[in-house]
Amino acid sequence: MALLGTAQIDNLPLARMASVTGVYGVSFEIALVNTVFAATMLVRRKRRMPLLVAALSGAIALQTTALVKVEASEVEAHATLVQQNVPIERRWTYGGYKRLMDELSAVSRSPRRQRIRA
Repeated sequence: MALLGTAQIDNLPLARMASVTGVYGVSFEIALVNTVFAATMLVRRKRRMPLLVAALSGAIALQTTALVKVEASEVEAHATLVQQNVPIERRWTYGGYKRLMDELSAVSRSPRRQRIRA
């Protein structure tokens, strides 16, 4: 299923809303605002202005955080992917399992210094 919210990855205000509502909430919001804009063209002229004001205010309210400049904090972080590459035929014993887990833990703590041999 292709959701409208997945196309809004670079839209920071909607991405912030996604942390609460998920991609379904973002998709619903896009569909709702666009439906109101389309409805303004289908109703009589008397009722058109209130719908247009509602659609514009909803779109502006959702985009107001785009007007506020947020400084990104610089945090240096490192991640290590530890892949064990253990042969399927290996016989598991408690001691061997514990040794392997200790080696993997050591590699994840200091990845540049350690290497595991399978």
